[in-house]
Amino acid sequence: MIVPADDFFSPYASVGTPASGGTYTITASATNFTSVTSGTVTVTQPTITLGASAPVGAGLHRDFSLSLSDPAPTGGLVVNLFSSNTAVATVPTSITVPAGQSSLGYRLSGVSAGTATITAAATGWGVNPTTGISVTVNTASLVLNGVATSRTTSSLANSIYIYAFTPACGPCDYFNADTVISFTVNSTTAGIVTVTPSVTVPADQFYSPSASVSTPTATGTYTITASATGFDSVMSPMVTVSP
Repeated sequence: MIVPADDFFSPYASVGTPASGGTYTITASATNFTSVTSGTVTVTQPTITLGASAPVGAGLHRDFSLSLSDPAPTGGLVVNLFSSNTAVATVPTSITVPAGQSSLGYRLSGVSAGTATITAAATGWGVNPTTGISVTVNTASLVLNGVATSRTTSSLANSIYIYAFTPACGPCDYFNADTVISFTVNSTTAGIVTVTPSVTVPADQFYSPSASVSTPTATGTYTITASATGFDSVMSPMVTVSP
């Protein structure tokens, strides 16, 4: 560059975006002047950080997040995701963090009980932790809500519904696929009530549609069991029917 006559400062020079990690110095020189070298500049890779994980239910999913040490560059940043055991947990093949954004969620789906390690990679970026995050997938249980435990032979129909409970997390997750929930009545009094035989929880939903327990036909007691493939079944509290 050229410093114009009668000026004190030079025009600005531009140092490009580093292409890789490492160190460098910059030396400036001009005829009849003593040259000068900058201090050492240390360049580190930008990093992707995978957020801490909590257990996920088998047959269920939840969104986890990753964050960037620097905003995603122009055109966005493609982050590739990997699961060490796709029989236990799956993640998308890749996600794209939009330009200028520093975080994004990704879906982690539990397949079966066990553990898997989730890792990430992007060209020119490091990953923290480098070993990925360990995810535990637990067999989830069904939770039966809305069961009235005290009824009479004149009670209106009782609406009940289901959601899933992930051990060590709670009601955290959504169903991976359409899931059929079956209901049965357990009682020593035959025909004391009838219940909707089954309902289907749509994929990506948290709650099931309502099932209906009819008006009791006789006094006595009963419980209701809800079950679905891949989930621990649940039995309601005892229901007492009085005249």
